[in-house]
Amino acid sequence: MAITPPDPSLSDRSATPSSPEACISTSKIFLVLILICLSPLARAADPAGGGALSEAEGDGANPFSDYVPPPEDSDVSENEHFQYFGNQFGIMVGTGIQWFDGNMGRLYNAAALNDNMSFRWWWLWDFRFMGTIGYTRSKHRFDAYPVGDTQVPIRRIDLDFRYFFDAKNLSATFTAMHPFALLGFSNVKRSQLFEDLGSIEAESKMAASVGGGLQFDITPRSTRLDLELKYSRTIFRDAEDQTFVPVGIPNLRGSMYSFTTSVMWMF
Repeated sequence: MAITPPDPSLSDRSATPSSPEACISTSKIFLVLILICLSPLARAADPAGGGALSEAEGDGANPFSDYVPPPEDSDVSENEHFQYFGNQFGIMVGTGIQWFDGNMGRLYNAAALNDNMSFRWWWLWDFRFMGTIGYTRSKHRFDAYPVGDTQVPIRRIDLDFRYFFDAKNLSATFTAMHPFALLGFSNVKRSQLFEDLGSIEAESKMAASVGGGLQFDITPRSTRLDLELKYSRTIFRDAEDQTFVPVGIPNLRGSMYSFTTSVMWMF
């Protein structure tokens, strides 16, 4: 029996695997290995990216991200006085009326116009305190028996101190008024010109004053309208004089009042 040798072509096909199938299997293996190697890097990079995104989203979603804290009280106090009160010095010019009560008011019978000019300043350590040096003049007149027609010029040199109340936390109406209280002293010079008798009498007395008023801004921190009501107590030399008893005035006691409207320029 003859033995037929095997066909070489068949042995080659059975020993060698198919090329396309081998390439596909190898590619899958390499792809899996690459993904396994890259997965730790992806996990490490993801928190950073996610954090940046969260931070950006947080800034966009937070309405207070641009909030700036207010300055300290010490920083505010440097400008608060100027913003509320204005400059430190001022000159005031005004006019008003002056009158007396008591028996002196009965003799003088009417209020008299007065003129006023003063220099004002705020204390450096507290702008709520204002000092005032002023000059006021007025002229009263009466005609009574037995002296007849008489002119009574009155001159005053005033030293007053004002305290401005804190009205910033009240309504806008009260804040704009700048209310103040007043305490002061005056040197009052009174002259009496007895025209029918042809004689003059003059004397100077000290007076103590209290009062109050309001200020309104005309130009903020620059110009103000000032309203002041003042009561002054003094005793003249003829307070117990009985010259005018025949006309029903037993003495000349009386206190002095004034109401003045002024304009103040601050510098």
